[in-house]
Amino acid sequence: MSLSNNTSSIQNSSEAISGTWLKRLAILSLLILPLSVMGYRIGLYNFPIALIMLATSLLVAAITFFGSLVINLKHRNSNPSNSKQAQLAMYISLVSLLFLGSQIVTAKSVPRIHNISTDMVDPPQFSEIVTLRGSDSNPHTYNANEIAELQKAAYPKIKTLSVQESPGDAFNKSLLLIDELGWDLVSTNQQLGIIEASQTSKLWGFTDDVVIRITEGNGKTDIDLRSVSRVGRSDLGANAKRIQRFFDAYR
Repeated sequence: MSLSNNTSSIQNSSEAISGTWLKRLAILSLLILPLSVMGYRIGLYNFPIALIMLATSLLVAAITFFGSLVINLKHRNSNPSNSKQAQLAMYISLVSLLFLGSQIVTAKSVPRIHNISTDMVDPPQFSEIVTLRGSDSNPHTYNANEIAELQKAAYPKIKTLSVQESPGDAFNKSLLLIDELGWDLVSTNQQLGIIEASQTSKLWGFTDDVVIRITEGNGKTDIDLRSVSRVGRSDLGANAKRIQRFFDAYR
């Protein structure tokens, strides 16, 4: 009788540990998310390292979630306490899975490009911003042979905006919109109709650069924008959204 009780006690203890450890793993996967962001933002490591941390968080969360699901179902009646621990681990790991999963879904839904231009034949060119991008940034040139068709298919509405205002009025209005949208103004050249600005994301602190070109022709004024990410192969659609947001605000 004593041996049976000891065996049962050891089994329950083992089950309790499994639920407890699953919860700890779930918390670990959740903690990796802010650590990856914070470490990158303060310069402890570069973005590829942060991506590895995110991948680790996703892997740990997935293992924890499915492991917790099995333990929860298996021990629901035999060990309710352990089942509750596993259930809690499931909910915690689900936070990481949903956050990272949504990012993956977004990445899969857009092409892996980070350079978007309203004019793909003669894109607006950067000048002052080039020196700010640094040697480890993405190329700032627009390679139409590689990305033009991808951009057309993914963002067919990203085109030159033609307005009836004078180039001077369009230039001044664009400067006002840059301030309203929270972009950082880098340089202006009204004679050439060029405005350069940048925007930094709130979460990761990614900086994307924008050049606006305003030209006159055929009795109207054309406004072209190009938005380029400094970091990352894919921009998750951010540059196209930025251009569209500017045009929506302009209209």
